[in-house]
Amino acid sequence: MNKKAAILKNVFLPAALLVLFFSCATSVRVQVTKPPLTDMSGVQRIAVAPFDLAYNKTDSGQLNTVYQRFFSPANKYNTRLEEQAAQALTTAVTDKLLASNAFVVISQDQLARAGNTQGGYASVVDAYLTGEINLLSARTLENVSEVSSSNDSLTKIYTAERVVTLDFTYRFIRADNGRIISQVTKSGTASDRKEDTDILNVRTSLMSELDLVRMIINDELALFSREIAPWTAVEHRYFEKDKTKDPRMKEADTLVKNGSYADAREIFSEVYAENGNFAAGYNAALLTELLGNTGGAIALMQDLYTSTGDSKAKSELDRMTESLKDEETLRREYSPGTQDGE
Repeated sequence: MNKKAAILKNVFLPAALLVLFFSCATSVRVQVTKPPLTDMSGVQRIAVAPFDLAYNKTDSGQLNTVYQRFFSPANKYNTRLEEQAAQALTTAVTDKLLASNAFVVISQDQLARAGNTQGGYASVVDAYLTGEINLLSARTLENVSEVSSSNDSLTKIYTAERVVTLDFTYRFIRADNGRIISQVTKSGTASDRKEDTDILNVRTSLMSELDLVRMIINDELALFSREIAPWTAVEHRYFEKDKTKDPRMKEADTLVKNGSYADAREIFSEVYAENGNFAAGYNAALLTELLGNTGGAIALMQDLYTSTGDSKAKSELDRMTESLKDEETLRREYSPGTQDGE
């Protein structure tokens, strides 16, 4: 079993839906498992190249540029802060890859050894992560003002504000052909302000430029895990209210609130088959999905939309279709039965 498969071991559901809570408002709260935002299919081993500065990039070809990052880095930093920011970015993305439990991170030493083998670098790595700092600026402004006290004496108030802006780009590149899988640019600003009657206290208590850089990195990479590994989102399924006053609809609604989804679906389906009640058909489709049969739910919602042309049915039909695509991706790439190399 590969590392991706281990992510969903013992918790993978056919419909990728976990019913967590149902409310008295006839809605169901579900936890939906979604595939990565980036197509990481076939990628299990990743090597992270040291982040560089954008103006150090070369035009000698994508993979050659990657190799240079590892083995012949330019590292022409103008300031110590640029070097520290590059190191912080490299460390941050590496840590997040490891924390996902979906990938093996290949070290530079492993990559170097593979370069001397017949299979080359691609024998030990599936993709590279590379990145650059496009912009890094830091400034500190100090000011002093005088404030009158109750006895008309003047007190000096010192203020200082430090502002750091960081803009960076990172990308995943397939090791076998150099194709860019995805490329993302992030930009953020962080600041700190202090005020005191002692200028030394103001200066020493101000956050360092590097700490502000790290704050930006943490904020901008907060959702990085969603790009590379399955993630969960909480959603609600809202049931249609019946307008016909059919007592069976109220009975089914009560069953939904009590969590008896199979029994409720049977009643809704029966009512819809008899008279085409829109709410009955709509709710039967929702329950079919909640019970793990998204394909069947799509068929029911498609029939409802075809017969009514209702925009709400169309909206749910589109959502279910996307959900089915997500389920298929999860089964293919991340289900416990997926084997290495498949």
